[in-house]
Amino acid sequence: SGLTMKPVFAKAKTQPVRVIYAEGEDERVLRATQVVLEEKLARPILVGRPSVVETRIKRFGLSIKAGRDFDLVNPEDDPRYRSYVQSYIDLAGRRYMSHLRHVREIIGFLPGVSDYAALALMITSTGAHFLADTQVRPNPSAEELAEVASLAAIHAQRFAFKPKVAFVSHSDFGSYDTDSSRKMRRATQLLKDKHPEIEADGEMQGDT
Repeated sequence: SGLTMKPVFAKAKTQPVRVIYAEGEDERVLRATQVVLEEKLARPILVGRPSVVETRIKRFGLSIKAGRDFDLVNPEDDPRYRSYVQSYIDLAGRRYMSHLRHVREIIGFLPGVSDYAALALMITSTGAHFLADTQVRPNPSAEELAEVASLAAIHAQRFAFKPKVAFVSHSDFGSYDTDSSRKMRRATQLLKDKHPEIEADGEMQGDT
């Protein structure tokens, strides 16, 4: 994945921002923090108990140090913690929310976007493939599919890829005439009409 992420890392270096790791005691987070610092990708803030973080840094042989290399928020007594919790409550209320509601109520949508969708990056020996929507919308309309495809294409460009969109179906260019295949056909045309700059085709089967 390193080659695929290279354009993202390069852009991150030009404008380093703060990145908060909620699971600051986790080994993967601590190792990632060291890489982020070595590559000058961001300014890390970790949430975790200082004694636990320090012990695990030593155990894993890492060279980072809280206070010197990254900020550490102690959930047990850091005064900022209450402030962060209050800010969160002000934004989201006291409801027990799913992670999708976190996105809606805290991060929000781009102007004109109707709903969220999941985008997965799959890297194989033949290259990188972006799949959408992989888990959010159970039965999207043709209009929604076209919107998801256009947004996925924008994200692909962030990885320095020229997107090519395939609307995948059980049908291959009219081999079946079902509600599902007609919907995919219509989504393809909607995307072409609204975004003629994006190369797109469908409906098509996965192997096609």
